[in-house]
Amino acid sequence: MVRDLSRDMNKQIILEIVGASVEIDKAVLDALKDPLIHLLRNSIDHGIETPQSRVESGKSPTGRIEISVVQRGSEIVIYVKDDGQGIDANRVRQSIVRNKLLDESAAEALSDEEARTYIFYSGLSTSTSVTTLSGRGMGMDIVRDRR
Repeated sequence: MVRDLSRDMNKQIILEIVGASVEIDKAVLDALKDPLIHLLRNSIDHGIETPQSRVESGKSPTGRIEISVVQRGSEIVIYVKDDGQGIDANRVRQSIVRNKLLDESAAEALSDEEARTYIFYSGLSTSTSVTTLSGRGMGMDIVRDRR
């Protein structure tokens, strides 16, 4: 999926999986599938920049997404991270206002960290257009609801 989507979006991306030897129950893995796919799609669409943008920012033209699986006692912790541009707090603030979650002055008063927590609100999207990957307002609430 990462290879196909990165090709479709004209991006160069390497996916690295760390801790693949950790055993996870099939039922748990099935429950994690949709949130993981959503996180990967967000990294590809929103996080990783185009090769040209990355080079202009002093980065390698190839972006990197890492899935880390760590066992801590009886718990399994899964991390998904990328070396992309991060979450633009100002775009989140604009989406907060556009979706009438807060008025403009209240949204502007949010710290960057507080603004970023709104990505978990249902219907919130920072995309300016609807594509096959984003903009439908599915948001990160799918990930939050699975915690």
